[in-house]
Amino acid sequence: MQFLIRHITDSTDHHFTHVTKARENETFTVIEAESKEEAERKANNHLKTNKAIDESVDWLNKRLMERSILSKRQRKKWYKKHYGKDSE
Repeated sequence: MQFLIRHITDSTDHHFTHVTKARENETFTVIEAESKEEAERKANNHLKTNKAIDESVDWLNKRLMERSILSKRQRKKWYKKHYGKDSE
């Protein structure tokens, strides 16, 4: 579970803490940027990089499965993740 914790100080120097819980389909990422547009661009690049890494890992796992290098438990877990059911 992820939470976003924001610490805010208003103009009267009062300190506030705001906690927001991430939903199941939501994650939080903090990005340093000079503008909203730059932040969106950096976030999109970050997501593309993560997607490329995930695809590479999946490809490698598939190759490993084909060569039976993965343990039986790992093969079953991978098959269930990708096909939504136990192996044949």
